Amino acid sequence: MKYVKWNGTTSSWDEETVDFGVGGVEIGTSLALDSSDTPHISYFDFAKSDLKYAKWNGATWDIETVDPLGDVGWYSSIALDSSDTPHISYYDITDKNLLYATKMGSTWFSFVVDSAGDVGSYSSIAVDKSIDKVRISYLDATNYWLKYAGGDPSYWDIRVVDPSGDIGMWTSIAVDSQGYQHISYIKYIQPSEYANLKYAKWTGYTWDIQFVDTTANVGYFNSIAVDSNDIPHISYFDLTDYDLKFAEKTGTTTWFREKVDLEYVGWHTSIALDSDDYAHISYYAATHYNDLRYATEAPPNNPPDAPTILANYKGKVGVPHGFSFFANDPDGDDICFFIDWNDTITSGWTALTPPPAHYGEYHTWYTMGMKTVTAWTKDRHGLESYPSTYTVEMPRNRAVSNLLLNYLQNHQNMFPLIQKLLQRLVL
Repeated sequence: MKYVKWNGTTSSWDEETVDFGVGGVEIGTSLALDSSDTPHISYFDFAKSDLKYAKWNGATWDIETVDPLGDVGWYSSIALDSSDTPHISYYDITDKNLLYATKMGSTWFSFVVDSAGDVGSYSSIAVDKSIDKVRISYLDATNYWLKYAGGDPSYWDIRVVDPSGDIGMWTSIAVDSQGYQHISYIKYIQPSEYANLKYAKWTGYTWDIQFVDTTANVGYFNSIAVDSNDIPHISYFDLTDYDLKFAEKTGTTTWFREKVDLEYVGWHTSIALDSDDYAHISYYAATHYNDLRYATEAPPNNPPDAPTILANYKGKVGVPHGFSFFANDPDGDDICFFIDWNDTITSGWTALTPPPAHYGEYHTWYTMGMKTVTAWTKDRHGLESYPSTYTVEMPRNRAVSNLLLNYLQNHQNMFPLIQKLLQRLVL
């Protein structure tokens, strides 16, 4: 089993092995980051049929067996409470029960949450951190219902969310700022046996249930997250076109849907939202490379302002001429400058500078005439501004050799025409 983390310094992914295992330990992995951004992972050890847990300690991975009793650990899902205590939901394939584990001190304790039939597969867990209560969605495989369990080991509130049948697989749960639960899941449409993506939200007194995507065979491997405005965002797999898709709720019963990545991609999706509510999705691509992929929403970006150019409008041939360039960026992105000096020489792109940005440079021309300087700015995303221009006049150089000037001045009577010329030069 491996773990990857984006390294902003090197602009690359750092990859490391968490558990080498024997015979495969990669089934049913789930990841959560605590308040210090430390990763916690739950997973099923296929060789030992146990539920395991890994936590990064700053130098290496601490690996613990959570539950070794029976064939347990399938469909594990992990969440952390306000104290960074881990909570894990999982399926006991031996007894067909939904189980829950939490760590108290240095010891793991496991509990049966629901044992009414074959229950607990496709589980997903979240914690309402305002009260540190656990919320779990899962499949009732006896009736093919979507079920929900909330509370703690002292009392579990178990409810049927959607009893319409042929539903409940690939469930995912999230809790909003009001403590309400949002669940994504699929429903098989008979007799075609195609799947559609569905969504359920607890309103405080009932479950509001609606379809999200009914276009062909969609909704597999779905994952849900709720933004700062309590709006749900869902990533999922389209089995008809083999694409990764994304849906965002835009109204009471309306959803915006789009394809994120195309052609044999989108298995095992997982979604998270950043502090600006932009979506980040990890997923599997069944290409010939068998890739782990990552996609994120690109925030809207505006080009930087065209630079303001300040300089003296007249210069001298062969004398360095000073310029100052100023610009801002409406998004607050770092920007750089590019200057074309109108004589085959350019500055190249300068170093990125936080806005409001300033760049100064001297340039020397060795020919007379009007010199039009053109400047651009570019933000850190590569978006360029419109150009700005500034024209400098390089007049004819009227300087004359002092030696020659002195000679002519002393012999003006010999050269009447030169006398008139000298009178003009010294004006």
